Amino acid sequence: APLTTYKPDPAVTHAVSKPSNPNKIEKREIYSQFSIEQPINDAAVRQNAGNVTVTFAITPKINTWRGDKIEVFIDGEKSGETNSLTYQLVSLDRGTHTLNAKLINNKGEVLKSDSVTFHLLRASVR
Repeated sequence: APLTTYKPDPAVTHAVSKPSNPNKIEKREIYSQFSIEQPINDAAVRQNAGNVTVTFAITPKINTWRGDKIEVFIDGEKSGETNSLTYQLVSLDRGTHTLNAKLINNKGEVLKSDSVTFHLLRASVR
């Protein structure tokens, strides 16, 4: 049988849409979900040492090779950063606290954020 070769029709052009701002696409590109799972908003957390484990939910998982990470703030002050799904707050005072988390890229741009308020209950020392 003779060998047939494919020749594209020169009249057909393939339209390639170019984004007007390529950086914008990268910003909203990846994460469909980012939230603080624990502590739950408005929860009462009993922890006598004042240590609270924060748990995040991220879909899809965090892109560490690109340098994405989570910055954690407690009561407006930066506590630290992580690229895992858990973060430990240490020696918090009793009372009501606001926890903010920002999912950022390697340029420091906020991709997603979430915040919760929780109430830390510690046994009083007599």
